[in-house]
Formats: sequence, structure tokens, C-alpha cells
Amino acid sequence: MPRVIIKQAEDLPQPLRETDFDPEYWQSRASTELLSGGRGGSWRIDLDGRPAVLRRYLRGGAMAGLLGDRYLWLGERRSRPWREWRAVGHAVSHGLPTPPLIGYAIRRSGPWYRAALISRFQPNLGTLADVIGRVPLEAGDWRELGGLIRRYHQAGLCHADLNANNILLGEDGAFHVIDFDKAELSPQRRGWREANLSRLRRSLNKIAAARRNSGHDFHFDGPDWLALLQGYR
Repeated sequence: MPRVIIKQAEDLPQPLRETDFDPEYWQSRASTELLSGGRGGSWRIDLDGRPAVLRRYLRGGAMAGLLGDRYLWLGERRSRPWREWRAVGHAVSHGLPTPPLIGYAIRRSGPWYRAALISRFQPNLGTLADVIGRVPLEAGDWRELGGLIRRYHQAGLCHADLNANNILLGEDGAFHVIDFDKAELSPQRRGWREANLSRLRRSLNKIAAARRNSGHDFHFDGPDWLALLQGYR
């Protein structure tokens, strides 16, 4: 028999239900919106009158064809949503800009589990990739982003997939980091900070090449990256 584990934020006025984590439940509602980016597993939903984001945990690469959205169950504290809950809680406690989590659900069946997570919705102008596909950022904006990444690193938080689609430019004009799946706290390996920055630069270079090859603008070049590094240092 499947077993469901639901965890939610303490300040929620009502308990979350299993259906709250089911995309099919939300897709019939006009207010539900499929969000761009990632692997197609995120929706903007209206949860008790407040906008939120529902995200399923989905595999990528070759394992997606073999296991789909199933993960091996090794206990709740080794599950993907529990680890993300811990990482985001750490970020929020250090005053870092990322949408707080509302709750997660784990549905176990035999040795496997499937999971989904709900977070607060951050009003935004788009991802970093979206924004610089439209307009250039000022050098000060790149320095601000570099300083933000530095703050995450100083808090001992390594975002496992720091890329241009996991950084939002909020309507407040500030950057916000999202999607902390597989994030690490206080990594012990050497060079993780440099590797994290390199991951972001590879993401920007890859998107820039793809957009320019298809005849579209992408406002990112060497001076922008140097400004980001100045802010980081």
C-alpha cells in the first residue's frame, strides 16, 4: 500500500492535502499556469488565495527513461524534498533571497517514492536568461548578482544547479535564487565555490550560443562576467 508523508510550514492556517501536490488536480483551474524552464514539472497555482509554485521532482538524462519520476527510498532525511527543505530553510534563516517553502509530499510505494514540493511564488520579471534575452543589464546589476552568490557561499550553501534559469529578477529589482534540489550545506570538497561559479558561466555561454545561432539577442559577454566576479570578490 502506498504511504504518503506530508510536511508543511508551521504558519499555514490549514493542513495541506495530498491533492494539493497533484498537478492534475490543479490543471483544470483557469488560474493554474505551466512555468517555463526546467523539465516541465512546475506550475503556478492559487493556494488558499495566495500564489504558489508546485514542482514535481523529475529525473533528467538517461535515468528519466528508465525510472521516470521514481526515486529509491532510503528514509525521509535522505529524500530529495527533505534535503531541499533543509537547504531553503538555511538560506531563509540567513536572510538570503529565495522563496520560502510551503510544504512537500512524498508518496511511497514499495522501495520507491515520488515527490512534489510547493513554494511561495516570487513576483518577477523573468529568469536571468529571460531578462538578458530582452535587455542588457548594467554593470552594477552583474556586481550585485556576484555579491549575492558570494553571500550564499559564505553561508556554506552550494546550489547544485546554479544556472541562468534558476535565478529570478524580482519585481523589486533584486535577484532571487530558486530550485535548491540537491543543494549542499557546508561542502567539504575543495574548489566547490569556483566550480559553482563555473557552472553559472557555462550556462550563460551555452544559452548565448544557442540564441545567437538562431538569430536572437542575448546580452552577455566578457565584461559582464568580469563585473559579476568583481561583485563576488
